[in-house]
Amino acid sequence: MRAGNIYINRPITGALVGRQPFGGFGMSGIGSKAGSPEYLLQFMHPVCISENVLRKGFAPT
Repeated sequence: MRAGNIYINRPITGALVGRQPFGGFGMSGIGSKAGSPEYLLQFMHPVCISENVLRKGFAPT
């Protein structure tokens, strides 16, 4: 069966249009296809964390 979404024994509720990606099948759908390299990037927010590991002593915060 080739389909974008299949619902069995549950209401037909899917992704929020324009807010969550829907991969679809073939050329259908919006956003990146599930399983593609860009798929997880849609749900991530890059954060830079730096820590001074060369400081002397220990000062818990």
